[in-house]
Amino acid sequence: MFNAPTSLKTALVTGANRGIGRAIAQRLAAQGFHVLVAARDAEKSAEVVRTIEAAGGSAEALALDVASTASIQQAAKALSARYTKLDVLVNNAGIFLGYSDSIMSAQQADIDQSIQVNAFGPLHLTQALFPLLKAAGGARVVNVSSAVGSISEMVNPASIYGATEGAPYRLSKTLLNGVTGLLAKALRDDGIKVNAMCPGWTRTDMGGADAPNTPEQAALVALRLATLPADGPTGGFFNESGVVQW
Repeated sequence: MFNAPTSLKTALVTGANRGIGRAIAQRLAAQGFHVLVAARDAEKSAEVVRTIEAAGGSAEALALDVASTASIQQAAKALSARYTKLDVLVNNAGIFLGYSDSIMSAQQADIDQSIQVNAFGPLHLTQALFPLLKAAGGARVVNVSSAVGSISEMVNPASIYGATEGAPYRLSKTLLNGVTGLLAKALRDDGIKVNAMCPGWTRTDMGGADAPNTPEQAALVALRLATLPADGPTGGFFNESGVVQW
């Protein structure tokens, strides 16, 4: 059941049961949003909700598998039955397969699954929630991408990501960047701003223990894009330092 206080803006964060998604959900709640903590693992989502509520925030768990069209449609139907609008959508859920594979050695199944979760998931969810986003009259969509998906970095021999393989992941993030640009173009006239972000190398299950950034640092980038003013950018790619080249 959904019971957001009517006085609060509402935000939905996918993959919010851990890591960067969890930190983003907590940051948004601390800013006064009612947060829908969306993930496949209902028990872990409920634990995040309890943490947010203990800190004085407002949140609810939402079962959602972004790789499943049926799950996306079911969630959209449930939200539409309870809410009149959605102010913020953070497409954070993602997977990293084929870590050591180049584009020549990558397995087709890893490529397909990475694209389904990391690129098509955000696209299909944004499409399904469009009526609620439009009704907000100035909604913000934040796609959690990665600089390793930047074509500029791929073709730059001096790139700091030169030794990075992970072709299925990199390809899926490149596609997500394209999705971001097309959504920004399509939704501009509806007042919906759509931007991509790079969280940087972050200490999560995906990033590993040696990563220099914390999830809380990454969440600040998402928070900035989720709360852009009316004259803020759309169709951009950003990290904590500013603009990332496509």
